[in-house]
Amino acid sequence: MERNIVIFSILLIWCLSLSLIVFAMNIIANSSDTHRQKLLEELKEAKKKLEKQMDYLRSHGIPIKSVKINETIMALVVSFDDMKVQYVEPIRNIIGYHVPVIFYELKGKKLFIGKPPASRSKLVEAYHKLALTGIADNIGISSMRIDSIRGLLYIRVYELTNNTISMIRKIIGYEIPVIIEEVPWAPKGLRLYIGKPSSKPLSVLEEIKEKLVKEWPKLREKGIPLTLIDVCDFKEGARWACGGTLYLSLEELKYEYIKALRDIVGYDTPLVIVKAKPIKELQDKNDKYRPLLGGTRVETIVDNEVWASTLGFGAIDNNSIVGIVISGHVASGRTGIDVYQNTTASSNYVGEVTRSPSGPRWSDVAWVPTNDASPYIYVVTPTGFVKGPIKGTSTVEVDYSIHMQSIRTYEAYGHVDQVGVDLLSPTYGTLYD
Repeated sequence: MERNIVIFSILLIWCLSLSLIVFAMNIIANSSDTHRQKLLEELKEAKKKLEKQMDYLRSHGIPIKSVKINETIMALVVSFDDMKVQYVEPIRNIIGYHVPVIFYELKGKKLFIGKPPASRSKLVEAYHKLALTGIADNIGISSMRIDSIRGLLYIRVYELTNNTISMIRKIIGYEIPVIIEEVPWAPKGLRLYIGKPSSKPLSVLEEIKEKLVKEWPKLREKGIPLTLIDVCDFKEGARWACGGTLYLSLEELKYEYIKALRDIVGYDTPLVIVKAKPIKELQDKNDKYRPLLGGTRVETIVDNEVWASTLGFGAIDNNSIVGIVISGHVASGRTGIDVYQNTTASSNYVGEVTRSPSGPRWSDVAWVPTNDASPYIYVVTPTGFVKGPIKGTSTVEVDYSIHMQSIRTYEAYGHVDQVGVDLLSPTYGTLYD
């Protein structure tokens, strides 16, 4: 009898627990459905507002092609034949910044100039003129590469204008064959805006970014295909109307994914989300890369001993010589030291250190002239290894966050503790600040 009572009690508790779980799941599902329905009503209202203003906007140089609601993403979709960044603000002012909106571009632009093929040496020379002088960023170049098969330069720009074309040809020379393509408004034409830009300081957005980075592996395990987390600063924001936002990308834009991200970062966080797959074009920091890539392995031979370190970045010196910056201590503070990437095999030879002042100095760096330098750096993300542009700052302050990747520490985070402090160095004696 007692045994039956115990079994009955266990079954009763199990049934009650199961009922509570089902009840809780129903509440969550109903809450999600309620949120979705409310959002759909907001989108319908926003669509009506914008449609009433379309003739006015078209007469003022904003040629909207169509306005629709995408219920998979749960966003308003505003289409253009040729999307311009200056269209974003007026439209968002009309519909409200809380309304998720996608600006969709129906076509892109591409221009062919000159007669290929050109010799590789000519193409390399033209590439370096654009890539390593800082000019590329000033005229809005997104990326460029040498197409050795067709014998031409392939350049992608943020906006294809007569001025951009003229400046590129003036720099590389009028005899260089080139394809200049305008970067699509967004990968697959999709760039989703939610929230008012600059409603949170960049420092707060950086904190939110770090919070989301920590959750990134868990999100991937749950099937949320997040491929990029960044903060869009005001320089980059000028190109995409995203300054002062958390900038994310997903392999697929879906309401469920977007809601899961907003549950973490907060519904008051301004977002720009694009559709983009993860780039997995690199394998390991210790592999061989040509052209040379910042953040990868370099080796030197000092007094018959092999020393390893991390390549810093490609640059052009004051004499217009192309080369790479590496750590100075890997050359033991000397010139004439041979540098290799990735191992000291003769086929991996890069060049020799020509500048590495002995004694007290301002930085732990050495200079190696080489035409194999590139303006890119190796970056590690939870979704793979990617090649990204070099970014830096001319000013550093206490409490600036630091994210470092190297072949030894691989990945480390920290903050600037002190500025303007000289340090004792076992290699140089003193490192000045």
